[in-house]
Amino acid sequence: MQKAKKKLEMMAKNCYSNVTIITTTIEYMFAEGIEGMEPMRRRGRRKRRTSLYLVMLVVGIFLATLVIQGAGLQADCRKLTAEKSQLEQKKKNLEKEQQKIKEKEKYMQTDKYIEDMAREKFGLVYDNEIIFKPADGE
Repeated sequence: MQKAKKKLEMMAKNCYSNVTIITTTIEYMFAEGIEGMEPMRRRGRRKRRTSLYLVMLVVGIFLATLVIQGAGLQADCRKLTAEKSQLEQKKKNLEKEQQKIKEKEKYMQTDKYIEDMAREKFGLVYDNEIIFKPADGE
């Protein structure tokens, strides 16, 4: 670095143009490194590393949130699936009951139903039928 300073002083004494002096200064800075630049480079690396850690932390929190929410959604899905199967079974049972009610309604509109109710409720019989009653002691 001392050589660069001496050369710059000599150029300034010999009245070189400012552009030449600046260009030469920049070339030497990059060729040999600037004194005091190493701590700045370290700070830049630290900042980048810290930024990287922050980004990784945010991404990690985001992924953890996704995993937790996903597990909750899976539990809800299993619960809803079980509820769906229960409701389907209940629907089948109700359809069977509805079918029985329709059959009974059709039966109630026939003469056979009227005849059975007359026999059961009122004890009516045909003329040629004989009714057997059990004895009181038996």
